[in-house]
Amino acid sequence: LAIGTGAYNYRVAKLLEMERLRVRIASDLHDDIGSSLSSIALITDMVCKHLPPEQQDRQFLSDASRAARHTADALKDIVWLVKPEHEKLEDIVLRMKDSAAKLLIGIEYTFSCPEDGLSIPLDMEFRRHLLLIYKEILNNISKHSRASRVEICVMQENHIFCLRVSDNGIGFDEAAVERGNGLNNLRKRTADIRGTIQITSQPGQGTTIIIKAKPIAMAAEKMPTVRTHS
Repeated sequence: LAIGTGAYNYRVAKLLEMERLRVRIASDLHDDIGSSLSSIALITDMVCKHLPPEQQDRQFLSDASRAARHTADALKDIVWLVKPEHEKLEDIVLRMKDSAAKLLIGIEYTFSCPEDGLSIPLDMEFRRHLLLIYKEILNNISKHSRASRVEICVMQENHIFCLRVSDNGIGFDEAAVERGNGLNNLRKRTADIRGTIQITSQPGQGTTIIIKAKPIAMAAEKMPTVRTHS
Protein backbone atom coordinates (compact mmCIF):
# COMPACT_ATOMS: atom_id res chain seq x y z
CA LEU A 1 0.00 0.00 0.00
CA ALA A 2 2.84 2.37 0.88
CA ILE A 3 4.58 1.63 -2.44
CA GLY A 4 1.34 2.20 -4.36
CA THR A 5 0.64 5.47 -2.54
CA GLY A 6 4.20 6.66 -3.13
CA ALA A 7 4.02 5.82 -6.84
CA TYR A 8 0.71 7.68 -7.18
CA ASN A 9 2.02 10.75 -5.35
CA TYR A 10 5.14 10.73 -7.54
CA ARG A 11 3.02 10.57 -10.69
CA VAL A 12 0.79 13.42 -9.51
CA ALA A 13 3.85 15.50 -8.65
CA LYS A 14 5.28 14.94 -12.15
CA LEU A 15 1.97 15.88 -13.76
CA LEU A 16 1.82 19.06 -11.69
CA GLU A 17 5.38 19.90 -12.65
CA MET A 18 4.56 19.47 -16.35
CA GLU A 19 1.43 21.58 -16.01
CA ARG A 20 3.31 24.38 -14.26
CA LEU A 21 5.91 24.30 -17.03
CA ARG A 22 3.18 24.47 -19.66
CA VAL A 23 1.57 27.47 -17.99
CA ARG A 24 4.95 29.20 -17.54
CA ILE A 25 5.85 28.75 -21.22
CA ALA A 26 2.44 30.06 -22.25
CA SER A 27 2.87 33.13 -20.05
CA ASP A 28 6.35 33.78 -21.45
CA LEU A 29 5.03 33.55 -25.00
CA HIS A 30 2.30 36.02 -24.18
CA ASP A 31 4.62 38.48 -22.46
CA ASP A 32 7.55 38.37 -24.88
CA ILE A 33 6.27 37.52 -28.36
CA GLY A 34 2.87 39.13 -27.86
CA SER A 35 4.46 42.38 -26.71
CA SER A 36 6.84 42.40 -29.69
CA LEU A 37 4.01 41.83 -32.16
CA SER A 38 1.99 44.66 -30.63
CA SER A 39 5.02 46.96 -30.91
CA ILE A 40 5.45 46.06 -34.58
CA ALA A 41 1.80 46.87 -35.25
CA LEU A 42 2.03 50.23 -33.47
CA ILE A 43 5.25 51.24 -35.26
CA THR A 44 3.89 50.37 -38.71
CA ASP A 45 0.68 52.29 -37.93
CA MET A 46 2.70 55.37 -36.97
CA VAL A 47 4.79 55.18 -40.16
CA CYS A 48 1.62 54.82 -42.25
CA LYS A 49 0.21 58.04 -40.84
CA HIS A 50 3.21 59.98 -42.18
CA LEU A 51 2.95 58.57 -45.71
CA PRO A 52 0.69 60.04 -48.42
CA PRO A 53 -2.43 57.94 -49.19
CA GLU A 54 -1.24 57.15 -52.73
CA GLN A 55 2.12 55.79 -51.57
CA GLN A 56 2.35 52.09 -52.39
CA ASP A 57 4.49 51.37 -49.32
CA ARG A 58 1.58 52.53 -47.17
CA GLN A 59 -0.43 49.46 -48.21
CA PHE A 60 2.51 47.14 -47.48
CA LEU A 61 2.88 48.60 -44.00
CA SER A 62 -0.85 48.37 -43.43
CA ASP A 63 -0.76 44.68 -44.38
CA ALA A 64 2.19 44.11 -42.05
CA SER A 65 0.34 45.78 -39.17
CA ARG A 66 -2.75 43.69 -39.83
CA ALA A 67 -0.71 40.49 -39.95
CA ALA A 68 1.05 41.36 -36.66
CA ARG A 69 -2.25 42.01 -34.91
CA HIS A 70 -3.77 38.81 -36.29
CA THR A 71 -0.77 36.79 -35.10
CA ALA A 72 -0.93 38.45 -31.67
CA ASP A 73 -4.62 37.55 -31.39
CA ALA A 74 -3.90 33.96 -32.42
CA LEU A 75 -1.17 33.80 -29.78
CA LYS A 76 -3.60 35.04 -27.13
CA ASP A 77 -6.00 32.25 -28.07
CA ILE A 78 -3.23 29.65 -27.75
CA VAL A 79 -2.19 30.97 -24.35
CA TRP A 80 -5.82 31.06 -23.22
CA LEU A 81 -6.41 27.45 -24.30
CA VAL A 82 -3.31 26.17 -22.53
CA LYS A 83 -4.25 27.59 -19.14
CA PRO A 84 -6.00 24.89 -17.05
CA GLU A 85 -8.58 27.25 -15.51
CA HIS A 86 -10.26 27.58 -18.93
CA GLU A 87 -11.21 23.93 -19.30
CA LYS A 88 -15.00 24.13 -18.95
CA LEU A 89 -17.60 24.62 -21.65
CA GLU A 90 -18.81 27.80 -19.95
CA ASP A 91 -15.28 29.24 -20.32
CA ILE A 92 -15.22 28.65 -24.08
CA VAL A 93 -18.69 30.24 -24.34
CA LEU A 94 -17.43 33.39 -22.60
CA ARG A 95 -14.45 33.44 -24.97
CA MET A 96 -16.84 33.15 -27.92
CA LYS A 97 -18.79 36.16 -26.67
CA ASP A 98 -15.59 38.20 -26.47
CA SER A 99 -14.58 37.14 -29.99
CA ALA A 100 -17.95 38.19 -31.39
CA ALA A 101 -17.49 41.69 -29.95
CA LYS A 102 -14.06 41.96 -31.61
CA LEU A 103 -14.81 40.35 -34.98
CA LEU A 104 -18.29 41.72 -35.70
CA ILE A 105 -17.48 45.42 -35.31
CA GLY A 106 -20.15 47.49 -37.06
CA ILE A 107 -22.52 44.51 -37.35
CA GLU A 108 -25.52 44.10 -35.07
CA TYR A 109 -25.54 40.68 -33.43
CA THR A 110 -27.19 38.61 -30.72
CA PHE A 111 -25.58 35.83 -28.67
CA SER A 112 -27.79 33.38 -26.81
CA CYS A 113 -26.90 30.36 -24.69
CA PRO A 114 -28.37 28.42 -21.77
CA GLU A 115 -27.46 29.37 -18.22
CA ASP A 116 -26.88 25.81 -17.05
CA GLY A 117 -25.36 22.60 -18.41
CA LEU A 118 -22.09 24.28 -19.38
CA SER A 119 -19.89 23.19 -16.48
CA ILE A 120 -18.43 19.99 -17.95
CA PRO A 121 -14.62 19.95 -18.43
CA LEU A 122 -13.48 19.64 -22.05
CA ASP A 123 -10.47 18.19 -23.78
CA MET A 124 -8.09 20.96 -24.90
CA GLU A 125 -8.12 19.80 -28.53
CA PHE A 126 -11.91 19.98 -28.62
CA ARG A 127 -11.82 23.53 -27.24
CA ARG A 128 -9.12 24.53 -29.73
CA HIS A 129 -10.97 23.25 -32.79
CA LEU A 130 -14.29 24.68 -31.58
CA LEU A 131 -12.82 28.16 -31.06
CA LEU A 132 -11.08 28.10 -34.46
CA ILE A 133 -14.28 26.94 -36.19
CA TYR A 134 -16.24 29.72 -34.54
CA LYS A 135 -13.71 32.44 -35.40
CA GLU A 136 -13.47 31.20 -39.00
CA ILE A 137 -17.25 31.58 -39.34
CA LEU A 138 -17.25 35.10 -37.89
CA ASN A 139 -14.26 36.15 -39.99
CA ASN A 140 -16.03 34.99 -43.15
CA ILE A 141 -19.13 36.96 -42.16
CA SER A 142 -17.12 40.10 -41.42
CA LYS A 143 -15.10 39.95 -44.64
CA HIS A 144 -17.48 38.57 -47.24
CA SER A 145 -21.15 38.51 -46.20
CA ARG A 146 -22.00 42.26 -46.15
CA ALA A 147 -24.41 41.33 -43.36
CA SER A 148 -26.03 43.90 -41.07
CA ARG A 149 -27.26 41.37 -38.51
CA VAL A 150 -25.93 38.09 -37.11
CA GLU A 151 -27.61 35.64 -34.74
CA ILE A 152 -25.39 33.33 -32.70
CA CYS A 153 -26.91 30.53 -30.63
CA VAL A 154 -25.06 28.04 -28.44
CA MET A 155 -26.95 25.19 -26.82
CA GLN A 156 -26.55 21.69 -25.52
CA GLU A 157 -29.21 19.02 -25.92
CA ASN A 158 -28.89 15.35 -24.96
CA HIS A 159 -25.14 15.82 -24.38
CA ILE A 160 -24.72 17.23 -27.91
CA PHE A 161 -23.16 20.67 -28.31
CA CYS A 162 -24.73 22.82 -31.02
CA LEU A 163 -23.48 26.09 -32.51
CA ARG A 164 -25.80 27.95 -34.87
CA VAL A 165 -24.69 31.12 -36.68
CA SER A 166 -27.05 32.93 -39.08
CA ASP A 167 -26.54 36.17 -41.01
CA ASN A 168 -28.69 38.27 -43.35
CA GLY A 169 -25.87 38.86 -45.84
CA ILE A 170 -25.55 38.32 -49.55
CA GLY A 171 -25.24 34.55 -49.22
CA PHE A 172 -23.48 32.37 -51.77
CA ASP A 173 -23.87 29.36 -54.02
CA GLU A 174 -22.09 26.62 -52.08
CA ALA A 175 -21.41 24.60 -55.22
CA ALA A 176 -19.55 27.56 -56.72
CA VAL A 177 -17.20 27.86 -53.74
CA GLU A 178 -16.87 24.17 -52.95
CA ARG A 179 -13.08 24.31 -53.26
CA GLY A 180 -12.68 27.38 -51.07
CA ASN A 181 -10.25 27.08 -48.19
CA GLY A 182 -12.69 28.60 -45.70
CA LEU A 183 -15.39 25.95 -46.09
CA ASN A 184 -12.83 23.17 -46.33
CA ASN A 185 -11.24 24.31 -43.07
CA LEU A 186 -14.63 24.31 -41.37
CA ARG A 187 -15.39 20.79 -42.57
CA LYS A 188 -11.97 19.47 -41.60
CA ARG A 189 -12.04 20.93 -38.09
CA THR A 190 -15.60 19.72 -37.56
CA ALA A 191 -14.50 16.23 -38.57
CA ASP A 192 -11.57 16.49 -36.13
CA ILE A 193 -14.05 16.85 -33.24
CA ARG A 194 -16.24 14.09 -34.73
CA GLY A 195 -19.03 16.54 -35.42
CA THR A 196 -21.38 17.41 -38.25
CA ILE A 197 -21.70 20.65 -40.19
CA GLN A 198 -24.73 21.95 -42.09
CA ILE A 199 -24.35 24.97 -44.36
CA THR A 200 -27.49 26.59 -45.78
CA SER A 201 -27.00 29.55 -48.10
CA GLN A 202 -28.39 31.05 -51.28
CA PRO A 203 -27.44 34.27 -53.08
CA GLY A 204 -29.32 37.16 -51.54
CA GLN A 205 -30.80 35.09 -48.70
CA GLY A 206 -28.07 35.00 -46.10
CA THR A 207 -26.24 32.03 -44.61
CA THR A 208 -26.84 29.66 -41.72
CA ILE A 209 -24.16 27.32 -40.38
CA ILE A 210 -24.94 24.66 -37.77
CA ILE A 211 -22.18 22.71 -36.02
CA LYS A 212 -23.06 19.73 -33.83
CA ALA A 213 -20.63 17.62 -31.84
CA LYS A 214 -20.46 15.56 -28.68
CA PRO A 215 -18.07 17.36 -26.31
CA ILE A 216 -14.89 15.40 -25.60
CA ALA A 217 -14.47 15.47 -21.83
CA MET A 218 -11.12 15.44 -20.09
CA ALA A 219 -9.74 12.22 -18.67
CA ALA A 220 -11.52 10.95 -15.59
CA GLU A 221 -8.28 10.99 -13.62
CA LYS A 222 -7.79 14.71 -13.38
CA MET A 223 -4.76 16.28 -11.79
CA PRO A 224 -5.11 19.16 -9.33
CA THR A 225 -5.58 22.51 -11.01
CA VAL A 226 -2.73 25.00 -11.14
CA ARG A 227 -4.13 28.52 -10.81
CA THR A 228 -2.51 31.40 -12.64
CA HIS A 229 -3.07 35.14 -12.81
CA SER A 230 -3.44 37.02 -16.09
